[in-house]
Amino acid sequence: MKKYRTLEGKKEIVKLMEGMLDKLRTNGIGIFSLSGKYDSVVSWAHYSNSHEGFCIGFDKEKLLDLINREESLDFAEVKYKEEYPIINVYRTDEHEKLTKLVWWKSIEWEYENEYRIVWYDGANKKLPIDSAISGVVILGCRIDPQNKDKIMTILKNRSDAIPLYQAKIKKDCFGLEFEKMEYKS
Repeated sequence: MKKYRTLEGKKEIVKLMEGMLDKLRTNGIGIFSLSGKYDSVVSWAHYSNSHEGFCIGFDKEKLLDLINREESLDFAEVKYKEEYPIINVYRTDEHEKLTKLVWWKSIEWEYENEYRIVWYDGANKKLPIDSAISGVVILGCRIDPQNKDKIMTILKNRSDAIPLYQAKIKKDCFGLEFEKMEYKS
């Protein structure tokens, strides 16, 4: 155990963790990330191509119903930690390793309020979540007009009316505001 407290030992642990992540990727694990916070300027900048994308609201209960019907799906809130997870290479079982690698993230990312759906045999596959879409669709404040038109067309063709909002940068302070849009003809 003293070996892992040295600089070389810590490098070996990092290699081990990277190896486990590679194993996760090659074994077909898919991860679908969601945020519980739609109004984070930083999240919009990071995850929607600097506000050019869009945000879809999901019904958490419907997502949980879907997950409960599929054995290969798992859902949880990400845990934010200051320290790396402790993985004892001799005693930590595969499930605990997976849990610590998939569900833990640096405290620096806590603003995301992230949830993840893990599909254990679902890398590069479609996750059938259409039925769980509800709530709202929010267009980024810099969305391309063609993409905006495509999204409005998709919403028009749905049987249910999902509210549509356009994000706008606040004029007098840092932040976003959301303007409701009409799309029904």
